[in-house]
Amino acid sequence: MTPPPLGDKFPEDSKEQFCDRNIRPGAVLRFYVYDTSPPKIKMFLILGINNNASSVGCLYINSEINPNVISSQELMNLQFRMSCADNKFLEYDSFLDCSHIYEKDMSVVREHLRADISIFKGQLPDNMMGAIKSLTASARTILHKLKIKYGLI
Repeated sequence: MTPPPLGDKFPEDSKEQFCDRNIRPGAVLRFYVYDTSPPKIKMFLILGINNNASSVGCLYINSEINPNVISSQELMNLQFRMSCADNKFLEYDSFLDCSHIYEKDMSVVREHLRADISIFKGQLPDNMMGAIKSLTASARTILHKLKIKYGLI
């Protein structure tokens, strides 16, 4: 029998406060997503939150670079290396894909976090976020309006 999620052990107001504190740029979360092929559990970084806080822009973290997906030097240059020594939530040195922003509905992210607070894996430091935002802002693969929506320009 699987134990209940950690979120079940806390009162609703505590879970809401946890969401308010931790759903912010630089937060790393891990849960099942449907916008990959095939759908699967993914670790991702919250890059930004839109103005009315209805959605978050995310970047996926990959343990390795898939040459079938990252098929050009331009895309390779948009992979931000993350070491497990500097990021304790990683099991392996990994890559943050800064070539595509995935949008997630804020209510869905909050629902996942309220249900199981253990999906929150950590928070990246501001200096690392600055480098990630700069790299993502330089991506010609991302629409200008998405860059504006999530505070990159």
